[in-house]
Amino acid sequence: MRKILIFFFITIFLFCQNKIAFAQINNSIIITVGDNPITKIDLLKEIKLIAILSNTQIDTKNREQIKGLAIKSLIKRNIKEVEIKKRNISQYNRNQLKAILKNTSMKLGLEVSGLKEILERNNLSYENLEDRFKTDLKWNFMIFQIYKNKISLNTAEVEDKIK
Repeated sequence: MRKILIFFFITIFLFCQNKIAFAQINNSIIITVGDNPITKIDLLKEIKLIAILSNTQIDTKNREQIKGLAIKSLIKRNIKEVEIKKRNISQYNRNQLKAILKNTSMKLGLEVSGLKEILERNNLSYENLEDRFKTDLKWNFMIFQIYKNKISLNTAEVEDKIK
């Protein structure tokens, strides 16, 4: 009888723990771009990141605007990542990446280490920020590769317009 009672309490305890765990996981897909899902957690992280990088406090007045920007940003980044992957683009300028990260930190009045700390405090990853900038650099490289042969410059005409 005692073993049954202990088993009963353990079972109830484990059942309650599972219920708490399931209640905490509330991450549903809100948008898909191609085959890539964008979840509520992705959106919340993007909202936080936009607020941090723009040095803006989120309040009732700007919440919907920042949410809209975050959704557009996630969609654009996903499209870029799909196209980069499709075209097998892996090149980007590492010096440009360092410069972008340094400039981003400086705009906030911080060193790169300070930016890393702020992101960590907000449960955001510095590596994800780097990946975001890498995606932009790869995208720019890809677009240039696609259109470089279609660019022509009439230097005489440019010189006339400069004078």
